[in-house]
Amino acid sequence: MSSVYRVMLAGVLALSFGCAEGEVVPMPPELVGVWTTEAEDYETCYLEISALQLRFGRAGESVSTHEIAEIRELPAQEREFRISYLAAPEGQSWLSIKYSPVSGILRLVNQPQMVWIRSSSSER
Repeated sequence: MSSVYRVMLAGVLALSFGCAEGEVVPMPPELVGVWTTEAEDYETCYLEISALQLRFGRAGESVSTHEIAEIRELPAQEREFRISYLAAPEGQSWLSIKYSPVSGILRLVNQPQMVWIRSSSSER
């Protein structure tokens, strides 16, 4: 097998096994907690992050809980993380977030207009 094909095969295998940009890190303590937003249509929603799980919920309604598989910190001006989690039936999925240590706010990369703040209340 020529070296060109070996390099191509290595690239395909790396992509197949989820080789990703960024460094694998433990869950940063500043992300742990219950996050809420005042964005229209999301006022009753929350995102709960723990060291082991992500929970997506709406007050008084169903909650979706997912086991965290991996956390990667990506090189970025703000702290950016990609949290991989297990989601049936899709298998593995991910949540990309940006966290600003200065303002203490969290934004979902796919919805940057929404500002999430850590809730000081345990009520959901």
